[in-house]
Amino acid sequence: MWSGPPVLPQWLGEQGVSLPSVRRVTVQDSAHMRDLVLQRVRAVPRGHVTTYGDLWPGAPRAAGAILANSRDPDLPWQRIVRADGSLPKGDRQRALLEAEGVPFRGQRVDMKAAWVPVTQML
Repeated sequence: MWSGPPVLPQWLGEQGVSLPSVRRVTVQDSAHMRDLVLQRVRAVPRGHVTTYGDLWPGAPRAAGAILANSRDPDLPWQRIVRADGSLPKGDRQRALLEAEGVPFRGQRVDMKAAWVPVTQML
């Protein structure tokens, strides 16, 4: 039988536990992360892919938003796929990746053969 949420004997601040402070994110931080994500995208070699989560661990949607808002026509956006190898941009993305020699298994990129981690690219 559920009796409700647990009740702390004291407020956290009174328990002698120091909680880590959270640093505010600044505009400079955002610009730095945008530049880092775009640098990582440019570092993915032809014939290989990496994932949104590799571009920005813990914030793959933020990495996707950065790519979606980029106006650089030379950015190799097609080399960024979902973690399961599926393609967010469908047939258009597949055609570009096939032209680069990226291997597929059915509708998804063969991640064992084509994936490269960001740490090996920089």
